[in-house]
Amino acid sequence: MMRHIDVFLRQLYKEQHERLYKAAYRMLGSAELAQDLVQDVFLFALFHEEELHSHPSPEGWLMFTLKNLVQNERRNEERHSLIPLESVGGNRNGGRACTGDKGCGSD
Repeated sequence: MMRHIDVFLRQLYKEQHERLYKAAYRMLGSAELAQDLVQDVFLFALFHEEELHSHPSPEGWLMFTLKNLVQNERRNEERHSLIPLESVGGNRNGGRACTGDKGCGSD
């Protein structure tokens, strides 16, 4: 027999998944990342099911969680943004790779 809370989460998923996905996609511009974060939202919901079940606005709880995850993702992107090798200082080899027979910086 399925617990009442499981039925609640399943119903919430059916009702809110598409809305959360669209919001995540608008915020991120990536379908794959939007889907990942929506899955994470429902994973959080699963771990906090009793809190969510007693919350006055479960839909608001889900959206708030999604927005926090999006902010975390943006911060992570900023911290881990790629820097082109050409812009890294100290390249004295004209952009060429160092080889075993030539030392870096020696021509």
